[in-house]
Amino acid sequence: MKTFLWAAIGVGALTIWGCGGSSSGGGQPVAFTDLSSADESDATGVAALTIVGNTYPTVSTYHAVRWSGSNNARTELMPTGATLSRASGVSGTKIVGSAVLSGHSHAGFWTGGADSFVDLGPSGSDNSQANGVSETGAVVGTVNIGGNIYAGYWTGGASTFVNLNPSGSTTSEAAAISGGHIVGYAFIGDIHAALWTGTAGSFVDLNPTGAVSSFAYGVSGSVQVGSAQIGSVDHAAMWSGTAASFADLNPAGSTSSSATAVAGNYAVGAAKFSGSNHAVVWNLTTKNYLDLHEFCPGYTSSSSSGIVLTSKGIVVSGKVTTSGSNRAAKWTVATSVLPE
Repeated sequence: MKTFLWAAIGVGALTIWGCGGSSSGGGQPVAFTDLSSADESDATGVAALTIVGNTYPTVSTYHAVRWSGSNNARTELMPTGATLSRASGVSGTKIVGSAVLSGHSHAGFWTGGADSFVDLGPSGSDNSQANGVSETGAVVGTVNIGGNIYAGYWTGGASTFVNLNPSGSTTSEAAAISGGHIVGYAFIGDIHAALWTGTAGSFVDLNPTGAVSSFAYGVSGSVQVGSAQIGSVDHAAMWSGTAASFADLNPAGSTSSSATAVAGNYAVGAAKFSGSNHAVVWNLTTKNYLDLHEFCPGYTSSSSSGIVLTSKGIVVSGKVTTSGSNRAAKWTVATSVLPE
């Protein structure tokens, strides 16, 4: 058990440093930043010095935003003519999500400001949403066609859409993509974690033996992460391409957990302890974990949504909760304190 020391430092958003020692930006191993400026918000993805997510001005509205640079400067991404927008993921300079145009949600991406938005909604679709983007700019998400929701894949503009829904599945979703590997779920009597390599016919059912249901949320190279319901409990999960490769990441003492993103040998997500969700990062070789919630005192719960490797460690995106309000959050963690 590590002991952490705290000092609050005001740098625009609230930043908290902990665990004195070697470097993680500012010379500290861990820094937690509340990105919200007191707004209802969440962070959904991270790449280098960019965090993406959403603000919620009211309970029924959502606006895509980007936080960038060492000062976490916030940029609104609502395209001209859109009434709502959502940011779901980022890789390099490409941010993916959706914008509501003429009453319908259109999958799309940004490569700059609000009006850099490129509409990916395919012809004949009612609504669509982009969820993830690869290192090379390929996009995955969902498309509603005739009232049915199908996993989708784009390699360019709207016309490049590929329907990934496998034979025998009534509905599906693609959540993330890396290196040509796409993950999500397909409904085959129940929700089954899914892996594709670019076509509906490439579908691999990852639902492990004994699991009621499962969902794959993140992928990096040949590793997939997500959750599997075992009995009545969700367990954070890892796979390496087959259902038989399933590994249970649920920490001892946790009543439920889920892994949402992966980079290299580390995955992030959330685990529930004493009734409260805690953002965590796992070492996928040892299954050891670091509880990131220890670095955000005063918040009642936390979860993590994205991870990127840096030369000094990792940066994690997510959200924290205080007084019933969700706040976009960032953790910067040095290699020296990552779980071994």
